[in-house]
Amino acid sequence: MNPRIFFSLVGLIAGVLAGSGVFAGEPIGPARLCVALISPVLFLIWLLISLKKAGWFGSWKVFFIICFFCIGYISVSTSRFSIATDDSTFVQIIARVRSVKQVSDKMIQVVISPLYINRDSAWTRSNGSMVLLSRPEKDTIRSGEIRRFGPVRISRTSTKPGKGGFVSSRYWRSRGVEYEAWIYAGQSHLIRPLGRPGIRERLERWQGLLVSKIAEMKLSESSRGLLAAMIFGDRGQVEDDVIQSFSKAGIVHVLSVSGLHVGIIYLVITFLLSRLPLIPAYVRPILSVALVWAYTGISGFSNSACRAAGMISLFAASRITFRTNRGLDILAGVALIQCVINPFLVFSAGAQLSYLAVAGIFIWMPVLTKRISGNLVKRKILESAAVSVSAQSLLVPVLIFWYGWVPVYFLIGNMVLLPLLVLSFYAGLGLVGLYFAGLSIPPACAVIDLMVKTSMKGAEWLGSLPGSMFDPGKVSLTDMLVYYGVLLMARLYVDNPSPSLLRRFLVLSGLMIGLSLAAGLVMSWI
Repeated sequence: MNPRIFFSLVGLIAGVLAGSGVFAGEPIGPARLCVALISPVLFLIWLLISLKKAGWFGSWKVFFIICFFCIGYISVSTSRFSIATDDSTFVQIIARVRSVKQVSDKMIQVVISPLYINRDSAWTRSNGSMVLLSRPEKDTIRSGEIRRFGPVRISRTSTKPGKGGFVSSRYWRSRGVEYEAWIYAGQSHLIRPLGRPGIRERLERWQGLLVSKIAEMKLSESSRGLLAAMIFGDRGQVEDDVIQSFSKAGIVHVLSVSGLHVGIIYLVITFLLSRLPLIPAYVRPILSVALVWAYTGISGFSNSACRAAGMISLFAASRITFRTNRGLDILAGVALIQCVINPFLVFSAGAQLSYLAVAGIFIWMPVLTKRISGNLVKRKILESAAVSVSAQSLLVPVLIFWYGWVPVYFLIGNMVLLPLLVLSFYAGLGLVGLYFAGLSIPPACAVIDLMVKTSMKGAEWLGSLPGSMFDPGKVSLTDMLVYYGVLLMARLYVDNPSPSLLRRFLVLSGLMIGLSLAAGLVMSWI
């Protein structure tokens, strides 16, 4: 990986963590204390060695770290909404509505950007974001409106685990939200209605139009909901049981538009444009990238979809300019750009899983493919298994941190059910095009319905098998360092299998595991 991109990304993430106050108000546990004491020492040792041996290039590393640390720190600290919460204090807020989502029959989530806050009879300017919780009312709140809310009592988002171990504060932090408030009837007043629809609103209308075409297909209700989620990112009609079974099967990523879907769309667009001789060859990559970004917008600009579209854009730019396009460099470059645009992306579970999965593929596939041999069928099967294992290798600690468990039968799900769902994606995409042209093919609908139902039954069966979930409990920061440290050393040993490196690998692994066990013992004593 390009060291300048790597150290810039490290500095940016460190600045975001520091500026967000992620540890503010939390007790410092023994494991975190060990890391807090050891990390600066290791950094100083590395800094001295780097400056002494690497000469001027070492100073450039430090420059990039410090520069992007400041960018991350300033961008987060200046865009956070902060207020001194007090149970006896009510405030009024004038804010712009960013998004509105009905999560159940009894609750609506309204994300707002406060413009002014009235506290103690004084209006002051404000910034950042917060979420308002409300019951469904006749007075519909729409994105883009400016409204006055209140008086309301503001509190921090809940840190208590909910259903399935979900912690709402972790999710809201990824959206730059740290505070919430309940609003009731009569506490929302329109100041300025929605003006001309912007780009995002127009894309949402296109999404609704395309999803309506799927609703016209002669499919079962569950199949229509699954296709709408896979193709256009609308998960409103997908039942919770289906999401849970797909999670246990390790294929939940197909239920939202991710890198897999964007990659398929890019291949389809590239293939179709190559069959149009009137379009010049140098225009096709630019047009392909533009259409990929349009699809990403229609599907909701999810983090994984933006990551995939960004990588496709940089790959296309490197081909046009005849530059090298190493996968890890492209991945780190897109991560750097996305985090500069939206620094709270660092806290997003979807972004973390998306980037780590792709990084795992780039890191391990060159090693595994060299060891795959045999006939064509055997190689394809082994390569498919290698991709699944490579992607999963970096996800284990993050999955445990966010959800408390990891799927055990992910390999079966990705090798058997995922190809069937990819075929359903292709067929559903073609069927949407036919419905736009006014054509209806009932036999095709029956085939797609059968494939989708088979996939759902397969995921449900995998999830019902004994031991389908590995639940080790909580994962600490030390556990993550141990896990990724062992993987890093193993990857270095594969590249340079020397006895000295093996000894270092074993010694450092033992030290890291010992540190994790010691931290666990101290935590149990306290």
